[in-house]
Amino acid sequence: MDPLGLHPKRKLPDKRPIQPDADRPLRAGKYKDLGTVGHNSTPDSIVSLERHHIVSQDTLKKTGQNPNDALAIQMTPSHHQQTMTYGSSKQAKAHREVEH
Repeated sequence: MDPLGLHPKRKLPDKRPIQPDADRPLRAGKYKDLGTVGHNSTPDSIVSLERHHIVSQDTLKKTGQNPNDALAIQMTPSHHQQTMTYGSSKQAKAHREVEH
């Protein structure tokens, strides 16, 4: 089982080091509390971030939980696309079906 939805054999293509400043680290927490903007090596270089549910939104809804209150992590869009539950592909749908 892969609780983060990250396939262990995939190489992540995004080689940019994310060096969040002290005021804006990459975080985990409630989905609704996480932002979608981060910083690269300097505070004035903006990096787009996405929020990734640890348990997929579909599974949370099926079990009666509010996805906005669920645990999530910030990640770059290219890393998010590498997760097993990202998007509407057949593989992502199949992974979400067996998740719960």
